[in-house]
Amino acid sequence: LSSAASDVYKRQLKSATELLKEAGLSISAQAFNQRAIQKGILCDMKRKSSKGRDKYFKSITESGLSYGENQVNPNNPKETQPLWYEEKFNELLMLLDFKLARVL
Repeated sequence: LSSAASDVYKRQLKSATELLKEAGLSISAQAFNQRAIQKGILCDMKRKSSKGRDKYFKSITESGLSYGENQVNPNNPKETQPLWYEEKFNELLMLLDFKLARVL
């Protein structure tokens, strides 16, 4: 494996909630997601529930895939769950115009 390929395997994926807390930021995951949607990093997706209702979930867009991955939601295999690369999270926060509380 090239070093670039092996780096991918070392990447730590975490939820926005976890990463925001670790960064010491008092931003809710909802606020983070809204900003990410505005910037085209995340999008709202829709599927039909077993009862025919619309269910909404978040998915990382093509342009956001350098910052994270869409994982299968453990609670529902028909939905994705965006998880973010720990080492790219500061860069993503800057892209989303969130000021860092402290430098990690």
